[in-house]
Amino acid sequence: MRTVTALVSLAVFPTLALLSSPAWSEQKNPYKRPLCTKADYPRKLGEERAANGYACWGRYIVSSDPIYKNGVYEGEFLNGKFHGLGTYQFKAGKGNRGDRYVGQFNEGQMTSKGTYYFANGEKYIGDFQGSQRSGFGTQYIKNGDRFSGEWLNDQFHGQGKLTFPFGEVYEGAFAFGMRNGEGVMKFADGSLFTGTFIADQRHGIGVEVRRDGTQFEGLWVADKREGTFIVKPKNGGSREVRFVKDRVVE
Repeated sequence: MRTVTALVSLAVFPTLALLSSPAWSEQKNPYKRPLCTKADYPRKLGEERAANGYACWGRYIVSSDPIYKNGVYEGEFLNGKFHGLGTYQFKAGKGNRGDRYVGQFNEGQMTSKGTYYFANGEKYIGDFQGSQRSGFGTQYIKNGDRFSGEWLNDQFHGQGKLTFPFGEVYEGAFAFGMRNGEGVMKFADGSLFTGTFIADQRHGIGVEVRRDGTQFEGLWVADKREGTFIVKPKNGGSREVRFVKDRVVE
């Protein structure tokens, strides 16, 4: 799992440089907020301005900060914090990937709806809470995988659908970034498994239906068939087959 860089407590730092201008504002300020003035920004880490009750639009360069590293924020401010619609562009460099976030901020954190563009080409569109992917969203992964569903603290967590690049699809329960709980897995060879997953593996009672219609019902342990299975061919009837670590034994 990729981890979204946390923007935990907004603070604007002594190294920030104000870059607002009317021409720039007209192009990128959709709600026509007034331009921020120096009085709207904090002077040091953690400082808040006295509540003024209105939002303004500003642009800052951040350099050499342990959380933000190097980058640029453009967007709405309220009482000296990123608040409202904005963009944060991380500058690529040592220890920093160059990711970009576009969406809503709340008191210095990515919150509500937004899009996070990873420098490696991956993209997440969906909900954020406390600067982490939490809620419902879709992640487009570099290797061609795509996950759409529920998130918690930057991990797949809840109900979702994971699509793999060669036609395999899993739909069901996730926990802490892995397939956990009841789900259905469609494999590239056309077979279908319905049952329990633990830590990304079939583990528990399940039913596998092969492409030719043959059905296997029994216990999986660490992704392997284990013990006595009921095998039902498509044309009817049934028989018992015993497996040890996915191998048929007499």
